Amino acid sequence: MKKIWKISVVVTLAVMAFSGCGKAEAFAYKQFDNIQFTCALEEGAGQGISVGGQTGMRIQEDGSFSASYYAMDMEDTGEDYQGGTMYYGSGFGQIAEPVRVDDYTYKAKVESITYSEAGEESLQGDMRMVYTEVYGLEEAEEFMIYLPGKKVTQLPEAYIEGVKEQLCDENGNMPETLPFYGIFNESTETGFVGEEIDDP
Repeated sequence: MKKIWKISVVVTLAVMAFSGCGKAEAFAYKQFDNIQFTCALEEGAGQGISVGGQTGMRIQEDGSFSASYYAMDMEDTGEDYQGGTMYYGSGFGQIAEPVRVDDYTYKAKVESITYSEAGEESLQGDMRMVYTEVYGLEEAEEFMIYLPGKKVTQLPEAYIEGVKEQLCDENGNMPETLPFYGIFNESTETGFVGEEIDDP
């Protein structure tokens, strides 16, 4: 009888071990400890930008986040700002606990976003500073979170298009699965790429 019980335990443990194979680990914001999310603004996009800009975002373990954005328009000059115009935005906010959609996809409601000095302008040296909302976070209501390993064919076309430069190799070949963490703001169809940084 004892021999049968031991065999049953071994079989049960083996089934439990194999059942987790091929699946992503349960996700938590703590996995973003050393991840910087970026969203590139292409040249000629947004506010008529003549030089591309970028948004950077960090997400903490409790779901709080901070973000900043900059972009340059060297052609937008005036008598007092011969050096051009810089658009800058910064802010912070909170996202709710992530809700699992599938093994490699989660969604999180954006509970709040507060911007600093949005709508104001100032002169710094020969440059005009225009303070805006953070590009990529406008009208954000919910973030879709993609984990490394998600099949690229299952990603929204708008997300793929927005991160294609980071996703494809030098020959333009696209991988079968996502090699990094991704965030997608569905409201503006803006994609973020998560990359490890040395100094979290």
